[in-house]
Amino acid sequence: MKFFIGSYGEGIKKGIYTYIYESNAAKEVDHIIMSDNPSSLIRFNDNIYCALRNVYNNDEDFGGVQSFVIENGHLNPKDILTVHGDSYVHIGGDEEFIIASNFYGGTFVVLRVNNGKIIRLCDEIQHTKTGPVPRRQECSRMHFAGFTPDKKYLYVTNLGGDEIVFYTLNRDSGKVSQVEDMTIHTTPGSGPRNVVFNCLGNIMYVVNEISNDIDVYNYDNGVFTNIQKISTIPNDYSEFTATAAIQITSEGKYLFVTNRGYNSIAMYRIMNNKLELLSFLNCYGSQPRDMKIVDDKYLIIANQETNQVVIIEIDYNNYTGILKATIDIAQPVCICL
Repeated sequence: MKFFIGSYGEGIKKGIYTYIYESNAAKEVDHIIMSDNPSSLIRFNDNIYCALRNVYNNDEDFGGVQSFVIENGHLNPKDILTVHGDSYVHIGGDEEFIIASNFYGGTFVVLRVNNGKIIRLCDEIQHTKTGPVPRRQECSRMHFAGFTPDKKYLYVTNLGGDEIVFYTLNRDSGKVSQVEDMTIHTTPGSGPRNVVFNCLGNIMYVVNEISNDIDVYNYDNGVFTNIQKISTIPNDYSEFTATAAIQITSEGKYLFVTNRGYNSIAMYRIMNNKLELLSFLNCYGSQPRDMKIVDDKYLIIANQETNQVVIIEIDYNNYTGILKATIDIAQPVCICL
């Protein structure tokens, strides 16, 4: 299997790495050196889009989106667009529109794209809602954006404002319009971070970074109904920890969440759309910021603080993970398949 790793490393260690895993070994096949931090990656066919922090690598308040094309197994830069806001931490969307979320600026932008070419900036939306947690919710902090599985709505998570906000997208103009009565107001101080839907598109799972739990919502024709809230850490754990990535298996039978602080992977069984906590897998490192599931068999985990990416094989019988490979990467922050 081939995958891509975004690194916040210093100097020439920063950038995007390409790896191949086969025969229980991981091999580096490419490294694009970048001057700016690649915070998030998304792939459509042979095109990869990357959310950047401060594309000029200076004190100006600019961030941006860069695109790459995969040619002969290697990444080649294709296009770049700068936009105000120096901390774009997530990139989502589809083959026609890319949505980038600005964590510190409280904005998200909509970009029209075509086969790796960034055509233009179509819209930029500012959020202002705040939350009750000092230093973490003193302003809106956009963290995730995507489309509902039925493609009817674009949605964004506001970690700083405890809300998930929904929009319609005009695909001719690229402009968005908020659907105010759809806004989900999460528990004050929860900090919604990332989202996954099940394979049927009728259940949404939201991982909350600050409160370290998951909200489960039923989705039916534009209406979301909360059906469960469940913790990602043991009840007696009292030290600082923060969730990060959330992933679901292809058939929607299991779900995984990374815990940074209580360094682990929370593993859940999905029964009747609700979650049952099974165990905490060893992440073999510290600060697991991102994670991807491969073929419902492996987890690729980016341990930012310990400068390693690990590949573990999921043991569904014993609810554990078997370490298969370790990759030394300076400050790995995102994984793309």
